[in-house]
Amino acid sequence: MATKKITAEELQGRTGVSTDSISGYRNNLEPNIEKGTALALCKGLCLLPYQAEIFLDRAGCPIATRLQRIYMSESL
Repeated sequence: MATKKITAEELQGRTGVSTDSISGYRNNLEPNIEKGTALALCKGLCLLPYQAEIFLDRAGCPIATRLQRIYMSESL
C-alpha cells in the first residue's frame, strides 16, 4: 500500500474490506484470504493485470482460468 500511497481507510472505502482485515493481511496475522476479497483488494489498489496475478498467487488465490484473466484485465 505504501507504494500506491493509499491508507487502509482509503482502501476500505474502495473495497469494503475492513481496516482490521487489511492490517491483518499486511502483517501476516490473517493467514486466510478469500478469492473475492483478494480480487477486491486488487481492484482497490488499481493493480495492473500482471501485478494482480502476482498478488493473487501470493495470497493463495491463483488465477486458474482464462475467464478470470479476462475479467481482471477488463476491470482493472
